[in-house]
Amino acid sequence: MSKKTLNKANLERLGAPKLAELVKGSAALQRRARMELSAVQGPKEVTADLRKRSASVAKLCRLAQAACAGQGSEQPGGLVPGPLAHLTHCGYDY
Repeated sequence: MSKKTLNKANLERLGAPKLAELVKGSAALQRRARMELSAVQGPKEVTADLRKRSASVAKLCRLAQAACAGQGSEQPGGLVPGPLAHLTHCGYDY
C-alpha cells in the first residue's frame, strides 16, 4: 500500500501534533474532529452538536432567503461566500 494512503497506520505515523495542525486549517475538518470528540463523550454530546450544526445551517438559509428577498428577481444573492454561494440565488435550489 502507498505511504500516502489515508489509513489508520499512516495517520498515526504523522502523530497528533501534525494532525492537529492540519485540522486547524479546515473548518470542515474541525467540525468532524469536534463530532468525533463528542462521540467519545456520549450520545447526548453528539445530539447537542448536531442541533447546533442544524441551527447554524438553518440560519444560513434564512440569511440567504432574506438577501434574495431584498434584491428582487433581477440579481442573484451574493452575500454568502464559499461553497454555499450557489444556494443563495432567488430560485431557492436547496
